[in-house]
Amino acid sequence: MSLTVVARVDGLMNRDPSVKRRPVRPVVLAGLAMLGLAPAVEAAILFDFGPTATTGTDALLSPGHATGAVPGGEATWNTIGATNPVTTIVNADGTSATGVAIDLGASATNGTTINFASAINGGSLTGSSPTNTADGTIYQGTAPGRDGIFGNGASNTTDVKVGAQITGLAAGTYTVYVTGRNTNNGAASVPETFYVGVAAPTTGTYDFTADASAAATNPLNAGLVAFEEGVNYASFDVTVADGQALYVVADGTAGAEPRGFLNTIELVTPAVPEPATAGLLVFAAAPLLGRRNRRR
Repeated sequence: MSLTVVARVDGLMNRDPSVKRRPVRPVVLAGLAMLGLAPAVEAAILFDFGPTATTGTDALLSPGHATGAVPGGEATWNTIGATNPVTTIVNADGTSATGVAIDLGASATNGTTINFASAINGGSLTGSSPTNTADGTIYQGTAPGRDGIFGNGASNTTDVKVGAQITGLAAGTYTVYVTGRNTNNGAASVPETFYVGVAAPTTGTYDFTADASAAATNPLNAGLVAFEEGVNYASFDVTVADGQALYVVADGTAGAEPRGFLNTIELVTPAVPEPATAGLLVFAAAPLLGRRNRRR
């Protein structure tokens, strides 16, 4: 098994301060652009859970778009409800994500495994709290984070986690952005803890307890007007090997809302240039870098 998952903090991975890194200078980027060899943009797959499809500029209300990881021109979301697995998936640019599929499941009450044979509630979380979903909030209108999915059970009393299994992904390192909140609940804070990991695909159960985790406090007021990591979303860096599935699990917190909620998942990975293109990038950059060094 190949597993590397890192919970991200403030959008940046922890770095060794003793290692000095030189930034890519504007002259290099400008030279590459003049040659038509600018660095590759990132590719993304966007999942919008719940019954309502996002439309218009509301499609840009997500952590991936807010941080710039997902370009503004790539805003095609996969609307995922209670019927699953879903095997027809598109990329954020509207092209087909051939071979990618998503399956959903839930835990038993107080359980620590997700059963992908268990039904989830994909139609009841619609963002009915006016406090959460007023115009000007990140959950307004048809925003992808306004609705979501959860395991069945009564609010405030049932600890049921909800999870997603995404298969067919190309091998590589992904940044995963996750949101989850009971937007029907106007409580002052409805925290969620998210878990992300990789393993072989399963049609049975998946134990998430050893996976990397990160929390979102989901407060009212400031937590509704802008995306902030640890406040209304979490992000992870995860390396997926050939044939592995990516797992994302949400777990509520005892008190205001013990159930797990998934509202959105965004998968972002840098596009890898063809070998010939990569060689041209190095060839084009070398004279510019050499010229800069000679001036010292």
